[in-house]
Amino acid sequence: MRRTLYVLLGVAIFAALWEGYKLVGSPDGTVLFGVRILPRADDLSMPHLWTVFERLGKPELTGGQPVWIVVLHACVFTFGITAAGFLAGAVVGLLLAVLMQQFKIVERGLLPYVILSQTVPLIAIAPLMAGWGGTIMPPWATVSVIASYLAFFPVAVGMLRGLQSPTASGVELMRSYAAGWWRTLVKLRLPASLPYLFPALRLAGAAAVVGAVV
Repeated sequence: MRRTLYVLLGVAIFAALWEGYKLVGSPDGTVLFGVRILPRADDLSMPHLWTVFERLGKPELTGGQPVWIVVLHACVFTFGITAAGFLAGAVVGLLLAVLMQQFKIVERGLLPYVILSQTVPLIAIAPLMAGWGGTIMPPWATVSVIASYLAFFPVAVGMLRGLQSPTASGVELMRSYAAGWWRTLVKLRLPASLPYLFPALRLAGAAAVVGAVV
């Protein structure tokens, strides 16, 4: 209930700020030292909110579907692409985490590059991958690749931290039972990694949305 009230309050504040700025703002925007720091407040660039809602019910083109249906279809399409990228990134991140936990040489050799991959600006990668659309892969797949590129990192790092979280006594106990690597992974490391995995998946989901939109 409280969260719903916060959401409604945020929407009301946004509407008040929008209409307030339109009331007092300049139609040409606010310019400081030759740079426009606030948007234009004319009806074309910043219409009234009720005008926006009226436009949603009108056809996008003459004889076409209403704007809100077109926007809904676009949102569903983007959600599908984001989900595909999120799943691919999560699977890659999980596999990398398991490999890095099992083989220390893989962790020492691969983890720096996993971290380094996130220092490359997305705006530099997106045009390169977008150019693959229609040649190497379908256009929608390039968007999924970008989404998965951003999604795999928090899963890989968070899951690696979780797989390494069991205490030494727990690991020694599994060894005393002659449990192999797979049984130790399933019975000990995976359950211990869940508190690290779910926050990582939440971050990965947000990153996948950002990647798909960009």
